[in-house]
Amino acid sequence: MKKPAPKAFILAVGVVFVVMLTAGCEEQNLSGTKRSRLIAAENRQLKEQLKQRDAGIERQKELLEKCLEEKKSLEEQMKEKIKSQVSDILALFGEADKEVREENEKLEAQIEELQKEIDNLKAEITRLKEELKELRKKPSLPDQPQPL
Repeated sequence: MKKPAPKAFILAVGVVFVVMLTAGCEEQNLSGTKRSRLIAAENRQLKEQLKQRDAGIERQKELLEKCLEEKKSLEEQMKEKIKSQVSDILALFGEADKEVREENEKLEAQIEELQKEIDNLKAEITRLKEELKELRKKPSLPDQPQPL
């Protein structure tokens, strides 16, 4: 006699094995789907963070550009102000220099006049000394006082 139980048992074990494999694949498929969804959600989150960082970088670039433009504008304003101040100072010195030159010309003219007066006085002194010598050489008259 053949033993019919082992065939049925083997068949039952085979069916159970196939059912278990199918159930395990479904679990793996469900697990894989969940994982895919999690990865997709994480990817979306990372893309959003990248967009935010990119936007932040763009804002920083714009701010930097504005700062550089403002710096350039301030430097130009500073240069213009310095030029203006230097011009004002040079104008003041120019006026003062003109006044000093005019004063020098007046003083030089006065010096020349005083030098002429000195020369005239020297000539007059020399003439008077000569006159005095001549007077000393002449005999004195009784009614005239004696020269010094």
